[in-house]
Amino acid sequence: MKPKFESINAICPIYAASYRERPNLIGTGTLLDFGRARFLATAAHVHDEYTEDQVALYVAADGPLIELPQPFHATIIPPSGKRDDDRLDFALIRLSDALADKIAKGRFFLPFSLIDANDRLKPSARYMFTGFPGSREKTNYGKKKVTPRRLSFTGETVSPKRMVALGIAASTHIAIEFDRQRAFDDAGRPACFPRARGMSGGAVWRGNGDSGRWLTETPVRLVGIGTEDPQNENVLVAVRIRVVLAAIAQIHSDIKAFVPQRAGFVSNITVNEGWS
Repeated sequence: MKPKFESINAICPIYAASYRERPNLIGTGTLLDFGRARFLATAAHVHDEYTEDQVALYVAADGPLIELPQPFHATIIPPSGKRDDDRLDFALIRLSDALADKIAKGRFFLPFSLIDANDRLKPSARYMFTGFPGSREKTNYGKKKVTPRRLSFTGETVSPKRMVALGIAASTHIAIEFDRQRAFDDAGRPACFPRARGMSGGAVWRGNGDSGRWLTETPVRLVGIGTEDPQNENVLVAVRIRVVLAAIAQIHSDIKAFVPQRAGFVSNITVNEGWS
């Protein structure tokens, strides 16, 4: 069954140009709309492809790939020098109206009414991760055409003890058990994939009732941005959207009043120290 709700189209695949100028799918972007400004959010390690290799990044929308502008705001790499140790691991950019309009021809910018900054962890809560795994992307170099395949995975949250072991907290993160044999595509068909690489930066959803009907019969709300966990392949990790929204409000004071924020939530990210 095809998705009934446009929310699923709020994600887009992100490509990096290879040394042969061929597109390489490296992650997923999530599109946000706050009325007066539109943003693309992704994982910081996805954006690192630009900072480390100095290659252009592109998104697929409708038609030719669209180059993303620079610079992004990205969480700072920890003193260890390893992005794997960055537990927040997200990046974002405010898009110009002209660029956002171009992307919107093939994608959907999620309005703040569908963004839930107040989601709280509950026992056995279920979350849906969506993105574009690189292993399922097909590129026809002769015709210069890319065909990314969007996949979703829904699972239950890990135990509080496991979250502590992962070095994350329920107030800032979401973590679910990941079994590659239980993924499914937009039509509800089984869709196993070897790795979640490429899903980083994708949307994490929470809905009501039977999760098997999310998007097809019942709406969902955006609650997080996927970051994966390269050291633990049997778990999917996301930073809660409230953390990303708090950063947007700090950086872009002109739209602070329009950005949903959880009452009483104080982000420990500072613009001067936490962003590059």
